[in-house]
Amino acid sequence: MRWIAGYGNCLTVGCNPHGLYLAMMPLFRFRHPPLLIPWEEVAVSRRQIVFLRYVRFGLGRELDIPLYLKQNVADKIKGTAGDRWPMERVG
Repeated sequence: MRWIAGYGNCLTVGCNPHGLYLAMMPLFRFRHPPLLIPWEEVAVSRRQIVFLRYVRFGLGRELDIPLYLKQNVADKIKGTAGDRWPMERVG
């Protein structure tokens, strides 16, 4: 996820009280197992790139791997995560 790439409709994003869930659709899943990243390992900040609003998820405490999702998708995840949603950073 460190390179600029659009996963289009190939990535399933979800969450539960334990963490953020990422999975590739089965056709593209070879060597890409589904991930459940604990909320404690996720940092969140809102960004605006040109006219589009995104939410940046920093995955992992030490590596801080960026994952950008459109704001409407992130808002749905936030609604499901409830009080487990990480405190948002400014930036």
